Amino acid sequence: HPMRQGWKLSDGAPKPESHTANTYRFRVSLKPHETIALPISERRELMDTYDLASFGRPQLELFVKLNYVDEAARATLEKIIALKDRIAVTEEQLHSIDRETSEIGQDQQRLRDNIKALTSTAEARQLITRYIAKAGDQETRLEQLTKDKQTAGVERTRLQLELGTMIRNLTVDRLLTQSKAP
Repeated sequence: HPMRQGWKLSDGAPKPESHTANTYRFRVSLKPHETIALPISERRELMDTYDLASFGRPQLELFVKLNYVDEAARATLEKIIALKDRIAVTEEQLHSIDRETSEIGQDQQRLRDNIKALTSTAEARQLITRYIAKAGDQETRLEQLTKDKQTAGVERTRLQLELGTMIRNLTVDRLLTQSKAP
């Protein structure tokens, strides 16, 4: 049987009586005109690395389909994916807060420019009062956005730490073999 680089005889394969640089030699006793099939199974060790930071539901479904993970590992990977989804929602909240803060800043600049451009007529004073009231409401909203951003930032950090801990504690030790018969 040929010896191939990276391949080893499987644990259940017959043991060779000897080997050369390129072949395994097996002793088989035969009667005259007798034919016997001698199945030889081989295995090779491979290692695949998966980045759990970018691991998602499609990879998990593939792993489950191929029986790469047992039920306990699948459940842990589901939790990791759910946690990553929560982090994504929190990050979207932070982006939304930043967008709204930017929009308010632009609107306040517009209000300041309009107030500068207005004259001292009674109608202008009413408009200025309205602009100032709107700016006051926006300042209140900015304060709330700042608090929301701090809360979301703390939550994101907490979730990221939890994700890091889950990933570090994940252990999937599984022997996967691919048998090859001649």
